[in-house]
Amino acid sequence: MYYTYRVIRIQLHLTDDQDRKLKALARARGQNRAELIREAIELLFREGGQAQDPLLKLIGAAGPAGRTDVSENHDELLYAAESRRPRWQRKSS
Repeated sequence: MYYTYRVIRIQLHLTDDQDRKLKALARARGQNRAELIREAIELLFREGGQAQDPLLKLIGAAGPAGRTDVSENHDELLYAAESRRPRWQRKSS
């Protein structure tokens, strides 16, 4: 069964690097660049038009922190937690 749909021609500007990667992916998948671009657009629409960082879903997952001043004092809280770690586990800067 064949599906037909109307397509609109647009002009798209890509960087050299984007074009090179898109050509390589199209070749590897046996598709043309236009098909890949349409797939990418559909993925954006499925996500509600906004690509969200999956780490943002973790915010609040552990429940309430019990503190109301975290946003104001985040540096002090983070650096204090770092200083309580054993020296061999600390990040070197």
